Amino acid sequence: MAPQGFYKVRESAKENMESILRSIGQALKTKIVLWIGGTLGLSGFAFIAVFFLLFLLIVGIAAGSSNNESSPSGGGFSCSQTGEVDIGKWDTVFKGAGKLAGSQETIISLSGEKGIDPVLFAAVALHETGFGTSNAVVNKNNPGGLMDPKTGSSKLYHFSTLEEGLGAMANTLYNRIIRDGLNTIDKLGSVYAPIGAANDPTGLNKHWVPNVTTIATKLGGFTMNCEDVGEVKVIGDKAWPVPHTKNVTSGYGPRSGGLHKGIDIAGGNDLGKAIVAFMDGKVVVSTFGQRGSGYGGYGNVVVIDHGNGMRTLYGHMQEKGIPEGTEVKAGEVVGKIGNTGDSRGAHLHFEIRINNKQVDPMPYLKELLGKK
Repeated sequence: MAPQGFYKVRESAKENMESILRSIGQALKTKIVLWIGGTLGLSGFAFIAVFFLLFLLIVGIAAGSSNNESSPSGGGFSCSQTGEVDIGKWDTVFKGAGKLAGSQETIISLSGEKGIDPVLFAAVALHETGFGTSNAVVNKNNPGGLMDPKTGSSKLYHFSTLEEGLGAMANTLYNRIIRDGLNTIDKLGSVYAPIGAANDPTGLNKHWVPNVTTIATKLGGFTMNCEDVGEVKVIGDKAWPVPHTKNVTSGYGPRSGGLHKGIDIAGGNDLGKAIVAFMDGKVVVSTFGQRGSGYGGYGNVVVIDHGNGMRTLYGHMQEKGIPEGTEVKAGEVVGKIGNTGDSRGAHLHFEIRINNKQVDPMPYLKELLGKK
């Protein structure tokens, strides 16, 4: 759990230095190539250029591998594993945030004053303003869509500065989150975008919760009102999918009723506990498996594509998991253990599919269990 009102912001001096070094390196590469070309002539230059490019490719691969190994796992579809604001991810998202670009520190500061989650604040602000492009924020400095009481609440309030508008939005979120207890994305969505509302004839409100959740994921995950995920260990490029237990209750293979095409993991008192991604990848399925869909019986199910023909499946989740299209890292939260679909008790049904064929997951998991 993140401490109330305090947010540790991770500065990225390393990234800035790497960017400078890359720029210097690129300039040196250009000068070297031009010098070689003038000295050796075209034929000699072609030979050297091919050798030089191969050398750079090898160095680049090594550097990329090193960066991947040192990258921290964190975030998750709704909750940050560290309970901290990831300023690197914020900076990336806010580069394309229109009028809101550069407002990160203001949002974090206001959140600290009000005791609300800065990631939730930022995600709602970005969504409500169309990433800083709405008329309300561009022309009226009004990111929260607040109405002017002097007009009978028929027109948007015009704030003199964006900071003032963000301050008013922080007050509104404080009232909803702290006073009214709407401290989760689902609860807040019931006020901001109630499903079935008369002013939503086309049903767009149903997208509010998943869209805000996706934005929060890109920002690094919520830092408050999150359950403890447990200790997530990433070994190499893999993570055990259930952090709180490694107890396999049913293996892959024949059993009464047919072939069990994955493994079941449960340790007791599992309902609502975190499920994490086995490897880096992209969510390609996030749904409740209906008969005839290919995922019938799995209940709430998530499928992640890891590339090279490998996919993993996470079944029987308590609720819908991480949204489709989300890029995830090994060890990031993708859902919660549940008892949906054809299930007789809370557990995770985990599958590995190679070229759309289920295979025994255990050979892929053995290093995570300390086995050779």
